[in-house]
Amino acid sequence: MPEEEEMSMVDEKEGLPKVAAGDAKRRDEDEDVKIVFKAGKLLVGGEVVLEGVQGGIHGGKEAVESSTARSKSCSMLLDLRAEASQAQHEHSLGRLRVKRWMSNSRYKLWWMMPAWGCKGSDVPPETQMLVCELHQTGKYVVLLPMIDSGNEFRSSLLGARERGKEHEVVLRVESNCDIVVAQEIPGVLLVSASTSPFEAMSEAVQRASAHLGTFRTRENKVIPPSVDLFGWCTWDAFYSSVDAQGIELGIASLQKGNCPAKCLIIDDGWQSTAADKMPRTFSKASYLLNMYLAGLDLFWTLWAFLIAGWYLVFVHFSRNGSMPMRIWEYMVNNFIGNWIRMEMDKRCDFTKRLTSPFANQKFRSRDAAENSGLADLVATVKGKYDVKFVYCWHAMTGYWGGVCPNSEDMASFEAQLKKTRHYPGVEEVEPFTNWDAFKLAGVGVIPPNRISDFYMCLHDGLKKAGVDGVKVDVQALVGALGYGLGGGPQLTYAYHKALEKSVARHFPGNHLINCMCHSNENLFRYAETNVVRASDDFYPKDKASHTVHIVNVVYNSFFLGEIAVPDWDMFHSQHEAGSLHAAARAVGGCSVYVSDKPGRHDFGLLSKLVLPDGRILRAKLPGRPTRDCLFCNVQKDGTTALKVWNLNDVTGVVGAFNVQGVFYNRFIRTHVFHQRRAGNVTAHVSPGDVELLDSPTGMFACYRFKGGFCGLVEQDSTVHIELPPKDWELVLFSPVWQVNAVKFSPIGLIDMLNSGGSICKVEEGDGHVSVVARGSGRFLCYCDSIPKSCILTHFGAQDSTYSIRLRQKVLDGDLLELFLPAIDGSLLHHLHVLF
Repeated sequence: MPEEEEMSMVDEKEGLPKVAAGDAKRRDEDEDVKIVFKAGKLLVGGEVVLEGVQGGIHGGKEAVESSTARSKSCSMLLDLRAEASQAQHEHSLGRLRVKRWMSNSRYKLWWMMPAWGCKGSDVPPETQMLVCELHQTGKYVVLLPMIDSGNEFRSSLLGARERGKEHEVVLRVESNCDIVVAQEIPGVLLVSASTSPFEAMSEAVQRASAHLGTFRTRENKVIPPSVDLFGWCTWDAFYSSVDAQGIELGIASLQKGNCPAKCLIIDDGWQSTAADKMPRTFSKASYLLNMYLAGLDLFWTLWAFLIAGWYLVFVHFSRNGSMPMRIWEYMVNNFIGNWIRMEMDKRCDFTKRLTSPFANQKFRSRDAAENSGLADLVATVKGKYDVKFVYCWHAMTGYWGGVCPNSEDMASFEAQLKKTRHYPGVEEVEPFTNWDAFKLAGVGVIPPNRISDFYMCLHDGLKKAGVDGVKVDVQALVGALGYGLGGGPQLTYAYHKALEKSVARHFPGNHLINCMCHSNENLFRYAETNVVRASDDFYPKDKASHTVHIVNVVYNSFFLGEIAVPDWDMFHSQHEAGSLHAAARAVGGCSVYVSDKPGRHDFGLLSKLVLPDGRILRAKLPGRPTRDCLFCNVQKDGTTALKVWNLNDVTGVVGAFNVQGVFYNRFIRTHVFHQRRAGNVTAHVSPGDVELLDSPTGMFACYRFKGGFCGLVEQDSTVHIELPPKDWELVLFSPVWQVNAVKFSPIGLIDMLNSGGSICKVEEGDGHVSVVARGSGRFLCYCDSIPKSCILTHFGAQDSTYSIRLRQKVLDGDLLELFLPAIDGSLLHHLHVLF
């Protein structure tokens, strides 16, 4: 008998295929992901990944191997031994010999976004994670730049720029402080390999956590309960003009629509701030003087428009290092810098500094001090509208411009006025940082020995006002202020230790949202906090930004989701892209909150995300791209649909999106429509897209939110969905159970975007199936035989129990529709289906 036939035979007794010893050996070799570094080469499973690595890079600790039932993994740390002691090192990692890669790279001081490519030279500056697909089928490598164990240096990747080095990638290691220098720096780059890209990423972050000891992974930290509740943020509703009356109007407006906000985020606008020099004011005593000053003000206004126009036409969209940009920088540094700063004082908040740890007059009761008005507001929204959690925004530096050193309330914190000094990679990706408010006006920086006292004082006032947590913004700025204070990584570490210590004391439950924080010197400091913003803001007025926003949160979550629960930001429900954002949040495993203006809501859309009691059906994991689109440019290739997978307690869900046609151009730093008419794409969706999803029968019920029931499918079956531009679909895959020869599968609350999120548990019994569910509304099941009865048991608030015999509505295609009623005090339903 031929060898192939012998190996494919099935043992009738065992029902399992016979596998020859030679085949098992070959399979082990195929799954070999051992990492070896020798002779200037990095090999994974015998395949060269990096070739021609510069001599200063050395293999550190021996490779650590691990395995699960689904994959094998291996990781290794690389060290740097340079020729001289310096504050910044650049070493070539040689030629990157992989099939293709995806990176998470900073494109702004604050934020990362994905990039895709094949050549090492195309790796963007400030790359903080690079995942590669090898030429050998089914093997993946993650290159993770690290913080050194002394917390003094950070690393990043970038492509080589010299001619003849088109495939080379460079490792940059820097402290951002001239006096913090080193020649030998251990643990500058972590390499992880696996037969799964998700396992490779997980292995890399777990190894980094164990090595550094400065942060823990998402699954090892407490998730704040606020992420499972619907929220409202004041930012896009009011921006910094927010006040107590507007906040109450917004909360009341959502409650009227039966979508109550249970988490309130009071964003920028509640703090006491001022610019260093306020705009001049004059008395009305002299009419002629006032006329002269008005004319002078008109002249400077016209001058401002001319300068701004020249900047927008010739500088803003020009490439880094171009002649217009160099001319502008020279003008700022020698002629117009002070004038620009004066205009910033008038027109924006970025030059303002914190003058007091207490709320401003908008949030103070008349003739009362400190946070009295804020406390009244918190008491009102909690008592009158049953808001469970209230968060307040503040910058990691206190406010955008830091704290005011001369303020009476701030003097004890010994702040110093410092101008930013950014890492070279940041200046390359965002040259505006050379003339922004932080460079021109400086930042009031509290030294590391006093920052803990500042956070304790700020949070103590909030705690006394009844506030439950904080959203801490502007985190990536701290690294640019570390010179003279131990360097960027060292100062950032001190700030995060102090912040988490204060949050633990004042806001039990881990109530902290980390924001504007996408530098690894921040990300690798989250020892306790467990929520991180996943991308740049939702911009309601920028039509080109919305598909890009979805792409960024999904691909950034591939990395960030190992560290903390990604926050995919707020959105407007009553917006042309509202349903696109809502569908993304439904599959994102993230919190759901909007920034609608009071009275401007799409309750039809919100009711698909929010249960009547304010809970949401949040998926268990961070939403990430499926394996087959991880390395595809879903914005530009014209053919690939973005697919996002996630797991619920029982079911799996895949979101499919057509996000083709717009991308962020890194060279001119703006969103670009690269296709005037983006075409339709076809999403090929399968249960196999959902990692870790199993079924006791190997079958799944497939249900599309828009398209309805698709029948039973196997693990490798494919559902084809054509999507017009900016369109989407959510596909549920629910395992099928077989009881007394009856096939049964719960689909969930079909009026909710993530219907399967309503199913908490399924238990198979003798002649029956029990389903634990949450929420109320139309509940759909697949059942190829009509059950004898369906009984619903509710466990109420005081251990009371209610049992209801449900009416069954049999639909076409063996579908059974039940209605789960809402009963006060009931958290979970127990549905018993008897056959």
